Amino acid sequence: MKISSTSSRAAGTRKKVLRRAVVAAIAMASAVLLAACSSTGGSSGTRTISVWTWYGNQGMPNNTPLAAEFEKSHPDVKVNIRTFGSTTDYAPALAAAVAAGKTPDIFGPSFSAISYGQKGVALDVKKALGSDFLSQFFQADNDQFSSGGKQYGIGWNAQSFGLFYDPAVLAKIGIQPPQTWDDLIADAPKIRAAGYIPLTVPSSPSYGLADFVGPLITQASNDPTLLLKIDSQEDGKSWKDPAVVAALDKFQQLVKGGVFDSGLLAVTYSSAEQLLTTGKTAFLWDGSWVPADLKASSPNFKYDVAPNPAWKAGAKHWTGDQAGASLSVSATSADMKDTLDFIKFIYQKDRYSSTLNAAQAMPATEAAAADVADPHVKTMTSWLVDGLGAPHILYGAGSESGLSDVCVAIVEGKTTPVDAAASIQAAVDKAKSK
Repeated sequence: MKISSTSSRAAGTRKKVLRRAVVAAIAMASAVLLAACSSTGGSSGTRTISVWTWYGNQGMPNNTPLAAEFEKSHPDVKVNIRTFGSTTDYAPALAAAVAAGKTPDIFGPSFSAISYGQKGVALDVKKALGSDFLSQFFQADNDQFSSGGKQYGIGWNAQSFGLFYDPAVLAKIGIQPPQTWDDLIADAPKIRAAGYIPLTVPSSPSYGLADFVGPLITQASNDPTLLLKIDSQEDGKSWKDPAVVAALDKFQQLVKGGVFDSGLLAVTYSSAEQLLTTGKTAFLWDGSWVPADLKASSPNFKYDVAPNPAWKAGAKHWTGDQAGASLSVSATSADMKDTLDFIKFIYQKDRYSSTLNAAQAMPATEAAAADVADPHVKTMTSWLVDGLGAPHILYGAGSESGLSDVCVAIVEGKTTPVDAAASIQAAVDKAKSK
């Protein structure tokens, strides 16, 4: 799940680099407020709603028409949208604002929505907006921000993952997109003999591998709630669960079956896309931000996208589905009614669909899914509408780093699936004890 970088094409589509950047930045952030950001009265008596994100390429740039449109119907309200160019700037600014008690009225919480909610920083939107409003979102996106019966964020963009490919390359090899992972393993020798990498997966940073394996746990169990329970250590679930071992075993089979390139651990998100567009790989496993990336980098490249291979023939093609871009509401907003009205305003179906289509981004609501314009994003959105979304973003202490680390160890041939699962649980236990 890619998050943000300083480049214009990556700033809004990179949905996971922030995971560690935020943690580090919050730890280092000064308590000095970097900018005034909470609701205040203007010189003419108007009220101000502050909105902070880094979603410039995801439908909320500084000059978005959303603010002006809302102000027309609310002449006594000013919407001040601040879109940071990168998470390097955003993370410490938000941390400083929160520490100073000046949390923006609406903000991108990244991977801290639940933590912010439990600390009284983020509002329980389930109580504030109601179940009717939240029911329009994909369930996996609501679950992502929920804890203890409360919900502290809502999705701005959803995402899913699949296999991108050049139909001409597949025709040359004489294969079709695989229906199961075992089909891909069986095709790997033929693909390699034709001079192509069977499957490219972004693996640098290594959390790309955690994103890849996460949905495999759902595939192994056919239970989309299992990974959430394991991540939160609820209901007695742990990383030693048989489904985790089975998923890691499947990943090891793919490694030993020659499905990945020998330089897997060095493959970045951008180099993975280049391997696809330059005809070096048969399939690229990646997320729904790829269509926007390819439109910017390789507008004439012809490609298609297929669902994740299933665990076995006839099984569901579970794919990762959680919101990479999201919004939280400050629990201490001075103008809560205006703030909540703005949230409802930007998610009105036609307005939200138009905003996301302009950004070539995947909507987080089922109603807007019917309006997706880009054909590839529409295909990938349909998988979520069909109920094939599975968790892949990990919030629990030690979970993401533990899973990423053992995936690397499996690639390097240094561990077994059983030992790897136990190692993740040990990392979680250690992190929780601190």
